[in-house]
Amino acid sequence: MAEWQDEITTEFGANVFHAGFSGDTISTGSIVLDFLTGINGLPCGAIVELFGNEGSWKTTLLLTILHLAMKQGRPILYLDYESTISYAWLKRLGIDTKAFKPYHILPSTMEDGFMIMNRFCERYKNGVIGVDSVAAMPPITDVEKMKEVIGQVRVASQAQVMSRAMRQMCSVFKRANHCVIFTNQERSNIDTMGRSLGKKTTPGGAAVKFYSAMRIQMEAVPPGITVETENPVTGKVTKEIVALNIRVKTIKNRFAPSLRQSNIVFRMDKGLDNLYTAIKIAEHVGFISHKGKGRYQLDERYSGEALGGMKMHGIDNLWQYFEDNPKERDLLIADVTDFLAKRLEERNKKSD
Repeated sequence: MAEWQDEITTEFGANVFHAGFSGDTISTGSIVLDFLTGINGLPCGAIVELFGNEGSWKTTLLLTILHLAMKQGRPILYLDYESTISYAWLKRLGIDTKAFKPYHILPSTMEDGFMIMNRFCERYKNGVIGVDSVAAMPPITDVEKMKEVIGQVRVASQAQVMSRAMRQMCSVFKRANHCVIFTNQERSNIDTMGRSLGKKTTPGGAAVKFYSAMRIQMEAVPPGITVETENPVTGKVTKEIVALNIRVKTIKNRFAPSLRQSNIVFRMDKGLDNLYTAIKIAEHVGFISHKGKGRYQLDERYSGEALGGMKMHGIDNLWQYFEDNPKERDLLIADVTDFLAKRLEERNKKSD
């Protein structure tokens, strides 16, 4: 065996031997989505695709992941093809905009973007690259011949570039151990024969699907989370949507069983909300007592009241209580995270 390895290494280089998945992951920021992936996050050294229809908060999830990577001291790169990011929104997500700005790139073409990613991989290791989005990536031929392209149908020009680039870059990402995240949109599949009516597809061809080690579908689940507010003009009390339930589903997963799904919550004013999700899980597993319709009771662990605990009506009031008490909020989220980690460990042992 040693002679074989020496011979192959001499002729083809040491990188020809693949060591497999390193086990290095980056958290998604969501306690539920980390659990669904089966590896407690997204894999480093691999490609991940976040896709879904408009308004499914794909970009916000990507920015949340980049934020967590920055907090860990990992290098990050954000290729913003859609050019729609607001720095005011980045501040709301808690991102240090001064540190983020040098790595916020607006490439003109697909080819430029892949060249920038290649340079980044040569210089930095163990980071996160975010590309937002595949649907907005223009091939250089479309940019140079804009007058000819507009109004004409150029079949598969984007898919052809993507296919060639992914073949070359896949090994580059692996060697640099970067987690590379592409966001993508779901669109109606156009078939002139009418055979694909109602079916969905994603732009960029099949290359992203093929090379992705993990594909996560995101979909908004109506009607959303509402609160009653008084209109300052009319004085009428109406329901206002303050958060959305987003269904996440692992369509493809090379590290754990796929086709697992759950809901995560995004708040309109601050992005990912682990607290609401933690409350629902805590209610399900018995950390929080639920008696009757919308009636909750907290024991002394979460309320500090030794005599009977604290009672309240409605999940919105319960959420506000934890939001106003950071110590109890962090304790609840930690308890739910530990519970999910133990469940994941048990599940992995069974699969072994």
